[in-house]
Amino acid sequence: MLNDKEKQLLMQLRKNSRVNINDVAKKFNHATSTMYDMLHRLEYKNIIAHTSKVAFEKIGYPIKVFIIIKTSLTHKDKLRAYLQTKPQINSLHTINHSSSFHMECIFRNQIEVEEFLEDLEDRNALSEINVYNVLETIYTEKFLTEKEHFTN
Repeated sequence: MLNDKEKQLLMQLRKNSRVNINDVAKKFNHATSTMYDMLHRLEYKNIIAHTSKVAFEKIGYPIKVFIIIKTSLTHKDKLRAYLQTKPQINSLHTINHSSSFHMECIFRNQIEVEEFLEDLEDRNALSEINVYNVLETIYTEKFLTEKEHFTN
């Protein structure tokens, strides 16, 4: 579990990962060294990691698609290995009974989506496929940005 100071730091980092640690320390009346120690401890425990969010649409990849696929238990390892080679997949998750996968894919255009889906179906024994085009992102990465999120 996180203590109150760690929660405060985490909330500030979730709102703005580039926040100045000195400013966080001043805001909550903590020593800067304490905030840096907490930050390093959270990093060491792999509770937080620093990555860059990319606005894919601004660099020529405006199409985001969520795909849920299912295969048999006998084909799941082959499918998993195949999916891990596809550069269009931004995030990949096993779901339900471990023979289903959920993925977020990024594409330049709808033709690339169709080619990806055709290849996926041709090369794998799928029992089900569901494709969802994202029309609008309302928000992302909002969880644990407010104190209320930490209550049970």
